[in-house]
Amino acid sequence: MGNIAVALRAKGFKDANDPQEVVNRFIEYARFIMFGHNLVRGNCEWRITALELYLYFKDFNFWRDPYTHQRPAQLKTGTWYVHDDGCRAPTYSGIDITCGSEDHGVFGGLLIRELDKEQRWVFQRIVRGNRHPFARKGNKWQDNERKMIQDIHTKRIDDPTGLLQLVPCSHHAETLFKGPRVGLRPKLNEPTAQDFRLKPLRIAIWQTNQHKLAMEAISDT
Repeated sequence: MGNIAVALRAKGFKDANDPQEVVNRFIEYARFIMFGHNLVRGNCEWRITALELYLYFKDFNFWRDPYTHQRPAQLKTGTWYVHDDGCRAPTYSGIDITCGSEDHGVFGGLLIRELDKEQRWVFQRIVRGNRHPFARKGNKWQDNERKMIQDIHTKRIDDPTGLLQLVPCSHHAETLFKGPRVGLRPKLNEPTAQDFRLKPLRIAIWQTNQHKLAMEAISDT
C-alpha cells in the first residue's frame, strides 16, 4: 500500500477547502494507516484499530476544531506529537500522527485512539510495552520513561532508526466505521464546540465499545 508518511507530506489537509473534503481525506488516511501499517517499538508490535482527527485552520474559518491543541508540533506532518509535549501524567497522555502544515497554517493530528481494539492505556502501553492495567493513583513517569517520550516526540513516523515507527504491512480490508470522538467535554465558551463534538471524526475497523450505536459503516464507494 506504500507509506502513509509520504502520502501525508504530499497532500495532507493543507489544500482542503470544504468540510466534506476534510472528512474524505480522513477516511482515506485512516484506511491507509489501519490496513497498511503496524505500530512498532522494539519487540512490541500493535495494530492501530481506531483513529480520531483533530484539525484547525488558522487562516480559514471553515474548519476550526476547538478541541485541537494547536501546539507548534502539530504544524508538522508525518511526525509523532506526544500531547502537551510529553508533560502530561501517564493516565492523561496520548499520541498523534501529525498531519498539519506550517506553510499553510494548519494544526493537525491523527490521535491513536485504540491499539488491537483496546482503547485504554494506549500511550502507556507504547512506552511501557505491556497491556496490564495501570492504576491512576501514584502513576507517574519514571526518568527513563520521560527520556523515551522525548526520544519519540516530534520524530518522523517513518524513520527506520526511530524508537517508535509506523511500519508498512498488509491487513485484510474490512468495513470501516465512523462516529463521534470520545472523551470530549463541552466547551460552553466555544460556539462551534458542540458541532465538532458530534462530527464523525473517529474511524475504526469495528464498531468499538465506546458510542457503539453511533458508529456507522463507511461505504467503500
